[in-house]
Amino acid sequence: MEKKPNQNLVAFSSMIMDAQMVANEEWYTISDIMRLFGISRSSVYRLRNNKQLPVYKLGGIIVFPKSLTNKLLMDKALSQVHDNTN
Repeated sequence: MEKKPNQNLVAFSSMIMDAQMVANEEWYTISDIMRLFGISRSSVYRLRNNKQLPVYKLGGIIVFPKSLTNKLLMDKALSQVHDNTN
């Protein structure tokens, strides 16, 4: 008989990871993204809606995890540079 993982344990372990991420992460607001990356509000929403920027809602405020946002935008910028050199 195959043993199934305890669903409560799986859910609990993912909640711990999420809580640790929230506690240790720095966050950007939409205004931060606009200012830092020189893009319009509509561009931020387009990136968000196309799932090109990770987004979370904390206390009703839309926020973007700083570390992952920086990495994704840097990867995108580097791929554009690479495309222009070929």
